Amino acid sequence: MSDSIENLLSIGSWDQQRPSDLDFWLATEFSSSKPEEPIVAQKPEKKRKTISEADDEDDKRRRNTEASARFRAKKKAREQAIQKEAKELQEKVVRLEEKIKEQEMEIKWLRQLVNEKQQQAQNASGNISQQQIQEQINAAVTFALQNQFLSK
Repeated sequence: MSDSIENLLSIGSWDQQRPSDLDFWLATEFSSSKPEEPIVAQKPEKKRKTISEADDEDDKRRRNTEASARFRAKKKAREQAIQKEAKELQEKVVRLEEKIKEQEMEIKWLRQLVNEKQQQAQNASGNISQQQIQEQINAAVTFALQNQFLSK
């Protein structure tokens, strides 16, 4: 085994003994006797379009233009619809806020009415029972609510 290693070391590596692909290419390329022609980059020839191909391309371009126009119109319509809906929702918010204020005022008025009835009951020196006070309060609230629905 050591003999084969010594043989390799004395001969040199395997790569050094075998000619490389580059050496082979250089030897064959430059050994020919004919002169080299200069290499010129050539443009690939464009295939001329037939009339039907040109018409097809024009038709495709026209259809694409029409599709783009339809898309832009739909997009504009969507944006306008969204803006309209946003405006309607803002108006609805304003109306609801006004309605809340009206109802808060009505609640305040009804509370004052209840308090007045309770004070009247206390001033009447006990002649009216709690049940009668409650009935009067309920009647006043019912009356106020009916007037509210009739006015709308």
